[in-house]
Amino acid sequence: MAINERENRRLAPSDAVLVEETNQPQTMRVWPGLRVVGVGVTVAKGCFVMVREIGERFLLECPARFRSKVGIPTLVF
Repeated sequence: MAINERENRRLAPSDAVLVEETNQPQTMRVWPGLRVVGVGVTVAKGCFVMVREIGERFLLECPARFRSKVGIPTLVF
């Protein structure tokens, strides 16, 4: 987790949003264009998604194609 924190801090632009967590996953900075990997809750484990918008909710863009009408997943912190 120390490497994640270091790299997230290094790569984050000045307008990144800090999302503080008290348990897993750790606190991180989020910005449009950030590529993240799913952990099996909102996004399937191991699937990469891109943060498209940040607002009241984070809108994620998933390049995967689904057979159901899932669309673009929305992640709420």
